[in-house]
Amino acid sequence: MEGVEEKLKSLSIARRLQPQDPAYLLDVSLQPGAAGTSSGDVLAVSCSNHRLHLHNKETLRPLGEFRGHTAPICGVTFAHASPDLLFSGSADGTVRAWDARRPGSKAVQEFRGDPAHRFSGMGVNAADVVVCAGTEQLDEESFLVFWDARAAGKALLGVYTESHSDDVTQVEEEVL
Repeated sequence: MEGVEEKLKSLSIARRLQPQDPAYLLDVSLQPGAAGTSSGDVLAVSCSNHRLHLHNKETLRPLGEFRGHTAPICGVTFAHASPDLLFSGSADGTVRAWDARRPGSKAVQEFRGDPAHRFSGMGVNAADVVVCAGTEQLDEESFLVFWDARAAGKALLGVYTESHSDDVTQVEEEVL
């Protein structure tokens, strides 16, 4: 048995199965397509290394990545009306919007809440106007934080308090 293990170690496929920077897939979003099509060509993946990866949906060929979050990513979703806009939320207390046509670039918008908030879920409404993030529990309470996406990340619309008593891990677009 040892001889087989030694032979496998020398094969290049065995080395490829142990990447230098292992990461787990956390969430996936498929880019919406143009009018009359079912979907776009890009698949966005959030990973445990705090990065977003873009892949061709047919071949899974890497198209690029985005870096900027400093804590686990809690969600990723493409905008509905602007399919090149990609949103991601993170436990670092930010929701960021990225231009999917420019992998490697900085976020085009950044939404921040209270510095004590660690986001554990996020979503964008169907009109791409309202961005919402749910927080982890803080002092026996969790929060829903809302922003106006048209205002370059500066317009905090409000915060729902005294409505949840545990982490908010999902925010669905239908309710926004």
